[in-house]
Amino acid sequence: MHPRSNASGFTVIELLAVVSLLSLAMVLGATRLGRATDEARFSRALADVLELDARARLLARSGGAVSLQVGDDRARLVLSRARGGALLGSTTLPRDVTVRLTDPATGKMLAEVRFDRAGRSPDYDVEVALEERRVRRSVAGLSGLVARAGAER
Repeated sequence: MHPRSNASGFTVIELLAVVSLLSLAMVLGATRLGRATDEARFSRALADVLELDARARLLARSGGAVSLQVGDDRARLVLSRARGGALLGSTTLPRDVTVRLTDPATGKMLAEVRFDRAGRSPDYDVEVALEERRVRRSVAGLSGLVARAGAER
């Protein structure tokens, strides 16, 4: 008898091609997912700072001077009364994200940003860093709104 020539199925080459294409698609998808996750952590940290900035301005107008500080580990933001240090609120930043508040003119790190009874504060830079690799800078200050967004490095 003669062997059948129309046997059904896939060759090893065809299976390897499909598996390699699927692997490539998974790698590209994982890379994009990682970038989206990093972007979400940056955005949340900046939103937390700006929310505490706005809250500080409101509290200062209604009850006296307030200060915004970054915790010792740079992963926590603390809002307190300028006199007496009564805690008014705090937030913990996303994992692997740190924040620095700096003077825009000198670049020196600020221990705190004070808001007077009118809700005013000096301008200050907000530096959000992800695992000390990527940094995003924004300026906050007298208006309480972000005035300028900076580039990442």
